[in-house]
Amino acid sequence: MKKKGILQSMVIKEPLKIDYDTISVEELVEQLQYAIEHPSHLKVLSEKELKKLEALDKQREYDYKGDE
Repeated sequence: MKKKGILQSMVIKEPLKIDYDTISVEELVEQLQYAIEHPSHLKVLSEKELKKLEALDKQREYDYKGDE
C-alpha cells in the first residue's frame, strides 16, 4: 500500500551468525523471526528508544505537495 507524504527508508542489518551444526530447526526459525521482526516477537520499546525513533522519523519528513 502506498501512502502519500511518507519518505521510505531501509535499514540493512548485520548478517546473522548461525551455527548450522549445533542449532535446532526451532532455534533457527526463532532467530529468523527475531531478525525480520516478526510481530509475535516484537518487544516493547523503552522511552529512550522511542524518542530516538521519533527523532529519526522527524529527519525523514519532507514537504509533500501532491494533487490538491
